[in-house]
Amino acid sequence: MGKFNTYRYLELKDDTSASHINIRARTLKQPRRLKKIFIFLLVLALCVTYFLGLFAGQAQWFDGLAKSLGYESVYHHAVIIDAGSSGTRVLAYRFRVPFTVFGQPNLDLVDEFWEETKPGLSSYVDDPEKGADTIVQLVRHAAPLVPPERRRDTPLIVRATAGLRLLAPQKAQMLIDEVSKAISKLGYHVDQNSVEIMDGSDEGIFIWYTVNLLHNLIGSGTMAALDLGGGSTQITFEPREEDRKLSPPADLYVVPAGAANVTLYTHSYLKLGLLAARYGIFRLEANDNDTNEFVSVCVDPIVQREKWTYANKQYVI
Repeated sequence: MGKFNTYRYLELKDDTSASHINIRARTLKQPRRLKKIFIFLLVLALCVTYFLGLFAGQAQWFDGLAKSLGYESVYHHAVIIDAGSSGTRVLAYRFRVPFTVFGQPNLDLVDEFWEETKPGLSSYVDDPEKGADTIVQLVRHAAPLVPPERRRDTPLIVRATAGLRLLAPQKAQMLIDEVSKAISKLGYHVDQNSVEIMDGSDEGIFIWYTVNLLHNLIGSGTMAALDLGGGSTQITFEPREEDRKLSPPADLYVVPAGAANVTLYTHSYLKLGLLAARYGIFRLEANDNDTNEFVSVCVDPIVQREKWTYANKQYVI
C-alpha cells in the first residue's frame, strides 16, 4: 500500500507539472497574439487614413456613395439684398453641407442668382414705398432659386450702405421701416434684424473676409482690403502687434479667423467713394457752384447730356 501511494503521488505530481507547463505555454502565446492584433489594427488605421486623405478633395465621390446608401444631401438657401449707393442688388444662394467633408471648412455652393437695379435705395428718399418695391421685385426675380417649401427657413437680409448713411437719420429710418414692412409679406424668414444700415467698419471687415477667404489666407499671412464703394471707401488690414499701439482704439476690432481671433484695423471714409470722387471732379471743373450741368474732360465726347444722379440730386453731364 505504501508503494502504491508513493506511485500515485508521483503520478499526480507529474500531471500537475504538465498542467503548469501548458498554462505557461498559453500565457506566453497571449502576448504574441495581442501583438499581432495590435499590428493589424495599426495597419488598418493607416490604410483608412490614407484612403480618406486620398479622397478628401473628392466630396462628390463620397456624396454619391452616401446617396447610393439612401442618404440625401441637405440643401440650404439665403437671399441677400445689397442696397448700395449706386444700385441695389439681390444675391440668392443655394448651397449644401456635403455628407462627408473630411475637414473641408467650406460649404458646397450649388447655384446662385444675381441681379441689379438702379438707382440705389437712397434715391427714393422722398418715396420710400417705391424704394421698397424695387427690393420686392428683386426678391421675386430670385424666387425660382428657392423652393416654396423652403422659404420659411430661408433668411432674407437687407443691408444698406453709405447711400443711406449720407441721408438725414429720420429719412433713412423711413426707408428702412418701409422695406421691413414690404419684405415681411414675402414668406421668407425675416426678423427685427433683417433690415439694417451697415456701419462703415462692418463693410470693411466683410470685404477683408471676402478677399482672404477667396485666397485661402485665413489663419496665415493675410491681405489688406480696399473697398471702393459709391459713397465711401474702407481700408482694412491685420496690423502688426507693435503697430496696434499707433492705431485709434475705435478702429481696432477683434474678429474670429479660423481657429483663433485676429485684430483688424478698419476705417471708413464717408463721402470718399467712387461716386463722391466723380462728383468732386465735376464740381472742380464747374464755374458755377450752383449749376446742375457739368462739362468734363474726363467724360468721352460721345456722351451728350447724360443724366447722372448723386446724393439724390440729378445732374446733366
